[in-house]
Amino acid sequence: MGKPRTLFLLHEQRQWYWEEPAYLEVYLPMVGSACLGEVRSHPYQRELRWHLQVGRERAKNQLIARDEIGIVARSDLAQALDAITLEFQPDLVVYTHTWPHEAVPAEILARLKQRHGFKLFSVIFDYDEDNAPSMNFDRELISASDLVSIADSSWRATRIRNREGPYADFTNVDVVRFMPLVADPAIFKPSPVKTSDVTLAGSSEGYRLSVYTELLAAGFAVNRVGGLMPNDSYLSHHDYARALAESRIVVNTQTNGERVQLKGRTSQVLSCGSLLLEQWNRETERFLEPLGLKSIMWKSIDELTDMIRYWLDRLEERELFAASARERYIAAHNPRSWTETILEELALFRS
Repeated sequence: MGKPRTLFLLHEQRQWYWEEPAYLEVYLPMVGSACLGEVRSHPYQRELRWHLQVGRERAKNQLIARDEIGIVARSDLAQALDAITLEFQPDLVVYTHTWPHEAVPAEILARLKQRHGFKLFSVIFDYDEDNAPSMNFDRELISASDLVSIADSSWRATRIRNREGPYADFTNVDVVRFMPLVADPAIFKPSPVKTSDVTLAGSSEGYRLSVYTELLAAGFAVNRVGGLMPNDSYLSHHDYARALAESRIVVNTQTNGERVQLKGRTSQVLSCGSLLLEQWNRETERFLEPLGLKSIMWKSIDELTDMIRYWLDRLEERELFAASARERYIAAHNPRSWTETILEELALFRS
């Protein structure tokens, strides 16, 4: 087998698919790895919304009943995906999921896989064990997949594989892996220009907003960038990466204390070569410890402010530390090694 022909089924939750995390953190690194053959992408969420709108118009004209809109729309989506798959004949389909009501139902993916013989690699970004629709969808998706990446929580991946707690009735759990996503070094790269002392990136919600307020009160000029909350200023991927790279220090926090996650921003800041100061949590500690980077984690605002003052006063030491951290990160986590791991797991890799 040569390099696998790969079809990406990409979501469009809030932006165009090329401005979504899945495109940035899955599509670009995999395509940039040079491990794939011919590649195509399909924005399934956009198509499903279109089919739902057509269904609503048909219901308005009394061509179908209102309670049939979703059923008909998903049937139309299944036919469209079948046609795309039949024409392209992929060896690998990469599926990044979204809200359950706008996702590709797992039974459609399973039927397509059975008919066309491809391997299905699915990426689960987020979780909420108290959300029944999301849990049900994850159960069905895992059952249909050949490999599943739990991108943000080794704790959750272990619970699924051991069928602990709410995962007791999950099946096919051996395909689940904790697979932190990688930053695309073509986008997240160092900058010789530094325009900010301290940057706090991401949506202004939860604990992150509290940290921002506390840092301002401590006298720091904090650059707030990105986010999708009403008062945030959305940035394109390239502008967001540049904001991280042009900061001397980037502070990263958890959002929801009830849902501890390894944030993609951790990898992005390390790839940019800026100094990362990461809020302590069990997931990020497991990620940073093998890189020898536990020392950049903070547990309180007082500890964070002391660390910021220490590193801002030590230009040369800071730059050497950040460059070393980037080198260690890139050596261990890069698009090629990440993609090769996926293809090896799926028996699609050929050196």
